[in-house]
Amino acid sequence: AKGDRRMKARALMMTGESGAGKSTVIEYWQSLNPEVKTPDGIVKPVVVVEVPEFTTKRALVNSIFEALGYSAEKMTAEDIISSIAKKVKLLGVELIILDEANHILQGRELNAVSEFLKSLLNRIGAGMVFAGLPGINAIAQSSTQFDRRLAPDVVLTPYDMTNLPERLEFLIPIQLT
Repeated sequence: AKGDRRMKARALMMTGESGAGKSTVIEYWQSLNPEVKTPDGIVKPVVVVEVPEFTTKRALVNSIFEALGYSAEKMTAEDIISSIAKKVKLLGVELIILDEANHILQGRELNAVSEFLKSLLNRIGAGMVFAGLPGINAIAQSSTQFDRRLAPDVVLTPYDMTNLPERLEFLIPIQLT
């Protein structure tokens, strides 16, 4: 299925065991794309969302909405998704990173998860990175339509920052993005 992925991918899976450097990559992306205050308002090119453990659809979209700087009290999941799409455009968000994306899978049926994420990706108008432990790739494997929206997976392996060759192996691909 990976060979079927389109060139204009709108999302990617970044996986790795604990300690592989996912958080380091996320922090680096944030440092390259900081929030900027302009005369027209705040621009947030990259928004990082920590996915709640044992998340629900409502909890996930609520977390995204809160990461954008808004409160979703008394809103339905559908209303929140519509509002996310508007706020993404307003804030100039280009990328939403879902950290700990493996929490999306906990106790969930894969097809339902991939359909929901495909719909979310289609509606919010920003690229997405699903960062988490190995196994989140199962989401893409369960739906060819979702899989086609993904760039090839980025798989990080644990590294030792005190070891120069390992540090360079980790840092050089980051510099190329």
